[in-house]
Amino acid sequence: MALLLIARQVDASVPLVYVDTGLADPRLTRVVRRLGGKRLTYLKNPIDPETTWQTEAIPIGAKVSTGCYRRDCPELRINPAKCCQLHKAAPMDRWLAETGATALISGARGDDSTRHKFKLQSGEIFPGPRGYCWAYPLLSWLQKDTLAYLESELPDYPLRYARNEELGCRACAINLARWPNQMGRLRRSDPAYHRHLMIDCGFGLEILQIKYKLTRAGAEALADRDGWPALIESGALDRIPYPRTGWR
Repeated sequence: MALLLIARQVDASVPLVYVDTGLADPRLTRVVRRLGGKRLTYLKNPIDPETTWQTEAIPIGAKVSTGCYRRDCPELRINPAKCCQLHKAAPMDRWLAETGATALISGARGDDSTRHKFKLQSGEIFPGPRGYCWAYPLLSWLQKDTLAYLESELPDYPLRYARNEELGCRACAINLARWPNQMGRLRRSDPAYHRHLMIDCGFGLEILQIKYKLTRAGAEALADRDGWPALIESGALDRIPYPRTGWR
């Protein structure tokens, strides 16, 4: 959102592209559409994310540590990279190929993720996978800088968020090894949607397998014994342990 406001001031001809994962807070999508106007290209994967979770994998665990979790629990159906690829990267890749764009300017911050912190150490412009430039002009910004800028330039912006919270994908569970994390906040802010993810979408069974090193049958037996409401209310599904090896 901060990048959108800056781009409008710098050059009114710069194309604006927004990738809707299907999991964004509706208030965010409405603001993007309003501010982007006719210059905005709106991209979305035609496949529903919940269909992806049923047919592909569920987005739980940091991308670089899913292999460690799978070694402990071979029956896991987790792959956060797959979800990101299908619903974020693929629509943008198609747009870049169709338009022949030579540069992509992203609004990611340096404290968004560990990966972005590493990028901050080596600069703000990187080669893209098909020869285009990928620029991160806000990479040196912190969350507090972004919120202060939005407070100044867009005081009616309806959303304020916390560290490790992803407004673009409310169902993202890649940071479950951290605390606080997205799922813990979601349980408090939108308990009905959180229950839907845990019970109906299968997030809960995957978390139980990782947390207690259970087989799928063992996780199902635990859920039957304790009941999903009790497990959710106790916070048992709010966090998973760090893997023994791999990402730190």
